[in-house]
Amino acid sequence: MAFKVRWLTDEKQVLYLYFEDGGMENWREYHRTLDQTWQLAAEVDYDIIAIVAGYDIPMPSGSPIPHLQRSMQSTPANILLSINIVERSFEKMVVELVAKLQRNRRHYIVTSWAAANKILESKNLPIIPDEDIPPRLH
Repeated sequence: MAFKVRWLTDEKQVLYLYFEDGGMENWREYHRTLDQTWQLAAEVDYDIIAIVAGYDIPMPSGSPIPHLQRSMQSTPANILLSINIVERSFEKMVVELVAKLQRNRRHYIVTSWAAANKILESKNLPIIPDEDIPPRLH
């Protein structure tokens, strides 16, 4: 599986989803990872942040809208906010569109870790220090 999830901090405050290699083969892989992510979120009884680092990875073939809708609809209540780091224009546009259609106010789309930290800072949440930002793995 190319799409992975882990806790970014030892305190289990930030879930981090990322790609180990060239991307996802299909949407089933996306949903398996999403289910794993929500299970990790259920391990804690406090609010957490989810950061999805897609960078420049393309989406799998097929319509992304139902898959993204499912992910937003199934987001556990303890995920205070979700930040997608997306560099590709098409993927960014689709994720933004689905978030607007879902009226999802917990979901943010940015193009860099610096922009993600600005959102965290604006919400009075702890930022991710530069030394804790994972390197790009692809």
